Amino acid sequence: MLKRKIINKFEAWKEAIANKALLIKGARQVGKTTVVRQFAKAAAWHIVSQQRQHISIFPY
Repeated sequence: MLKRKIINKFEAWKEAIANKALLIKGARQVGKTTVVRQFAKAAAWHIVSQQRQHISIFPY
């Protein structure tokens, strides 16, 4: 899979402000969830995702 440019920004966020939440906003179906899951999997993190009224936790 291709490495997206946003991953570099995520890595900078991880190093600089690791104690703050990250909110991802954007148009529908552009890969927001996919790129966050890829980043979390590489960092061995858990994801808490809230989409509308449903909250999911994805362990990696």
